Amino acid sequence: RKILRDTIQGITKPAIRRLARRGGVKRISANIYPETRTALKERLEAILRLCVMYVEYRQAKTVTVQDNMEKQKQKQKKEISPTKAPHILIHLVESGYTSQRAA
Repeated sequence: RKILRDTIQGITKPAIRRLARRGGVKRISANIYPETRTALKERLEAILRLCVMYVEYRQAKTVTVQDNMEKQKQKQKKEISPTKAPHILIHLVESGYTSQRAA
């Protein structure tokens, strides 16, 4: 069996450039490429760690799209949960904040 090493280098400069262009970036510094690879690797590891948790819970051997969807649901619950930041919600209510979309 082939051992895969340093596969993050498979994310090429043109691929990173395309992602940056889609995000509206015009110019890219040369040292952005390794930084982007590092950030992407960390993000993917975090996503896969949670997906594997769901797979193990289901006692399955295959990661499915549903595992990723469940991970996203949990992430949204954590971000929106008022118990995480009640002082922010209280401040927004007291200040009379309304979103730009609602106005």
